Amino acid sequence: MESKQIESNLLPELSGVIKDLVNNGVWFLYTLENSPVKDGKYCLVADKIYILNSKGSIVHIFVGPVQPLTYKERLMFSDLPKTIVQENIAVKWA
Repeated sequence: MESKQIESNLLPELSGVIKDLVNNGVWFLYTLENSPVKDGKYCLVADKIYILNSKGSIVHIFVGPVQPLTYKERLMFSDLPKTIVQENIAVKWA
C-alpha cells in the first residue's frame, strides 16, 4: 500500500487533534478504494472505524464487526509535525 502526503486544509472538517493523532501514528487515515457508504471517501481507524466524506466529516461509524474495506493509500499531513520513525534499530546493552 502506498503512503501519500496531503495538506491538512484538504480535510477542513477534521479537527487539528485528529490530524496530529494521524501524523503521530496513533490513529490511521486511508483513502478508500470502494466505500460501502454513500459519500465515503476516507477511512479513519481509531477506537472505531469512521467513514469520512471528501471534507473530513463523519458520514458513518462502524461499531461492531466490519465488512472488509479496501484501502487505496495511507495518508499523512505534509504541513504538520510527524513522529520520526526509526527502523532497523539494534539495542546494545553495555
